[in-house]
Amino acid sequence: MNRLVGLLLLAGIITGAMYGPSLGLELPDAPAKLVLALLLLLPYLMSDVFAAIKLPRITGYILAGTILGPHVFGFVTSEQIADLSMIEDLALAVIALAAGAELGFADLAGQWKAIGLSLAFQTILVPLMSGITAFLGLAYLGLDSGAVLAGSLAAAGLALARSPSSAIGIISETRARGSFTDQVMAVTISSDVLALFIFAAMISITASMVSGPDQGGGNAVLVTTSAEILLSMIAGALVGAALIRYLSRAKTGLVIPLLGVSFAVSRFARLATPWLETGTGLSLHMEPMLICLVAGLVVRNKSEHGVRLSRALKDGSLPIYALFFSMAGAAIDVEALASMWLLAMVIFAARALSLWLASLAASLAAGQGSKIGNAFGLSYLAQAGVSIGLCRMLSSRFPGWGEQVATLLIATIALNQVVGPVALKFALDRVKETAGARMKSTRR
Repeated sequence: MNRLVGLLLLAGIITGAMYGPSLGLELPDAPAKLVLALLLLLPYLMSDVFAAIKLPRITGYILAGTILGPHVFGFVTSEQIADLSMIEDLALAVIALAAGAELGFADLAGQWKAIGLSLAFQTILVPLMSGITAFLGLAYLGLDSGAVLAGSLAAAGLALARSPSSAIGIISETRARGSFTDQVMAVTISSDVLALFIFAAMISITASMVSGPDQGGGNAVLVTTSAEILLSMIAGALVGAALIRYLSRAKTGLVIPLLGVSFAVSRFARLATPWLETGTGLSLHMEPMLICLVAGLVVRNKSEHGVRLSRALKDGSLPIYALFFSMAGAAIDVEALASMWLLAMVIFAARALSLWLASLAASLAAGQGSKIGNAFGLSYLAQAGVSIGLCRMLSSRFPGWGEQVATLLIATIALNQVVGPVALKFALDRVKETAGARMKSTRR
């Protein structure tokens, strides 16, 4: 009850700040500290409301950020969100480190066939069905035939991208564990990395179609992406080795040092771009999320400190998740969703159907059964940071039609990001791997 009252009071403050100027009350712009407080407080209060009605807290974080963000009430502006990008980078790094620390290869023994089949079926079906649907949708928008074909290729490549941050957030919130949870994490992470290669290949083909062979720099995109992923993985292995040495000496008080390591990685990844460009002449962007993911994997699978690392990160995760997902919610372009909602819904449905079909086929082929296959089909919907970044690349690389296609795809990503966490929580409950489901089973 107290939190509901707090939520109502906070809503009143936001409403007053929004409509005060129209009543002759000139209020100063919200300073960065107030923005940060709001992006923590409102998501925290709303998450309790969502938890009370059996929905994921992450959904509350996202909705709170959307309400505060520039596309709804505008209490938090795009410029202020950009000013907090350092915090977003830190959150991604921490979440990725936690994801790697959760994924033990020994826990996946006996599941490699199912994981491989799932990746194979999804890599074929998801881009195919999403690309065909996007082709029909873009043709409906009236784009010329070349732009329609190029845009549908980009949409096909993007469809495979996932949101490891959403998956680890839901798994952490529900304290899920078991073979189903392990496989979801393995497929989610692998698909997200694989999506970078596939999207780069699609951009390479698109650039050749638009500008002619070797004139649009399409092949360079694929080569650059491969180099970026390789460099990030090498850096991650080095960070993981350093963390093992540190964890072997430090026994307590791990949260702050681990946050410091995550911050250092996120800053290094940004600063490394100009250094690499100066030294190699190539614009290479190291990916902090991939660095931290590999570091977590190294600690979990090459030492006995993986469980300690995971627990320490969970201890400090609440404010990080609240900030990250509220900022993700603030970035949801409601106007784009409103203008393209019908086509976005169609592409969303096609992608969801393809994920379900691929998951069901893989589970049946692996002997896991249709019940598990149906649950897997609900587990891979969410998309987030990497997907939006790829849309921005598309928009900047192909002005004009690229911006239209990116707007449509961002609207689709918004739907996936809102529905995905709810669907994953439902799937984890259904296979009885969440803490709540385990308690119910024990009582019986």
